[in-house]
Amino acid sequence: MASLALIASGLYLSGRGAWVGRVEAAGALIWRRIEPWSRPLLPVTSVTRALGIGAIWGWLPCGMVYGALLLALASGSAAGGAATMLAFGLGTLPNVLAIGLASRTRAFGRAGPRLRMASGALVCVLGLFGLTQLVAPALGVPELCVVPMAR
Repeated sequence: MASLALIASGLYLSGRGAWVGRVEAAGALIWRRIEPWSRPLLPVTSVTRALGIGAIWGWLPCGMVYGALLLALASGSAAGGAATMLAFGLGTLPNVLAIGLASRTRAFGRAGPRLRMASGALVCVLGLFGLTQLVAPALGVPELCVVPMAR
């Protein structure tokens, strides 16, 4: 399910999966209740406010987060799920910061559509890679990448 969610997110990111927006619309219902809590934290003028706004913005409806949540759910334990979401957060942080900084340049505006398509394609490839891990053992092919699970 997590791999399929990644593929759907990649299609949406590249502009090919408008139907994914309906899933995000469902999350927007929750966001409307949470968003008012962010207003007192703006403008972000301290580390405490930045952490607070970051924790609230973690509830923004986002297909990528939904895919990570499915993966966290599949981990089978609260600790495994928390570790999965922590890894997702730490893994996306550098990209979010880089895009935020790059978006301030004129070159980003011209490259935006191509960057969006390339990013979506990369996310789809990661989802497809996850699916190959399901069928590889059935075909007698060892997994391409084995991540040891803590038990």
